[in-house]
Amino acid sequence: NLLIQGSANENIIINSLDELLFRTSGTTRLQISATDATFSGNINLPDNGFANFGASDDLRIYHDGSNSVIDTTTGSVGDLYLTANGTNHDLYLRAADNIYIQPQGGENGIILTGNGEVHIYHNSAKKIMTQSTGAIVYGTLELNDANTKLLEGNGNSLRIQTNSGYVDIGPNNTSWCHISTDRANFYFGQGAIWNGHVLPYTNLTNNLGSTTNLWNFTHSRYFQSQGPKGRTKI
Repeated sequence: NLLIQGSANENIIINSLDELLFRTSGTTRLQISATDATFSGNINLPDNGFANFGASDDLRIYHDGSNSVIDTTTGSVGDLYLTANGTNHDLYLRAADNIYIQPQGGENGIILTGNGEVHIYHNSAKKIMTQSTGAIVYGTLELNDANTKLLEGNGNSLRIQTNSGYVDIGPNNTSWCHISTDRANFYFGQGAIWNGHVLPYTNLTNNLGSTTNLWNFTHSRYFQSQGPKGRTKI
């Protein structure tokens, strides 16, 4: 062995295994072999002191005086992977406050707010925000395909949109619950039971049935005509 000694506990040793040992306080702090360098203890770098990795310094870890940074340089080769490959190993991203996931150009992608909302963006435009009671969708919600959608209708109603048209459902004011459509008629595939009055929206305007679409049986206790020209024709 070759020994370079400053004191009994501080020395440098080149041993018979061609290893270089740096020792302080009787402990090997750095051991260099033909293939590895092993540290015992901390490696302290100053602000803006880089730990570089890769043949062209592709990856670096540093502190810039304000923030801690892990990044790939502009001339680096390949992508950056964070993986947990062990059996049943998970990957955790934790923050004292918020977590920001930003794709190309630093635009918003996903923002996870501590003790609060999760915001999901498309091309930096917010599309979904969670809240304590559920979630808010900004824009259109497509169901399985682009032909069936849920979105906001007229007067803050819920709109069901298909390629053939739409129907809006919801109260547009404090007096009425509205069901409206851009189609000429409503079609009910089954019978309907009304627990209340059925009234025309405007007076003396709408008919019950037509000359080509007649009711077969009408069951009623009374027929009453109202108004100065009221009449009943049977």
